[in-house]
Amino acid sequence: MVLVAVAAGGAARATVGERHLRLIKSSPAKDAELGNPPGEIRLWFSVVTELSVSRIKLTAADGTEIELGRVEVGDENTLVAAVAAEFSAGSYEVAWRTSSRDGHPITGAFGFSVVDTE
Repeated sequence: MVLVAVAAGGAARATVGERHLRLIKSSPAKDAELGNPPGEIRLWFSVVTELSVSRIKLTAADGTEIELGRVEVGDENTLVAAVAAEFSAGSYEVAWRTSSRDGHPITGAFGFSVVDTE
């Protein structure tokens, strides 16, 4: 009987951990080398995010901020922001902030580059 209780407790902890907000993937992907600038930034999360506190920022290596459209909710727990300005080859950083519906905020950042294919 004791083994059953321990096993059940472990399963309950795993279920709670799976509901914890975290970034699952992104487009562009972390450290991606793209031939063309992306038309949008898309972030997939493990659970539904709170749009009202969500932000996405795109910055060039020299610190210039690239204009993005409004952050919107996509499908399958995603946040999406259209790239509203043209930009060229170089290194870029995506910084983001969001929160789960229970109010626990998380932030993160990752880089990608656009390579000159000419």
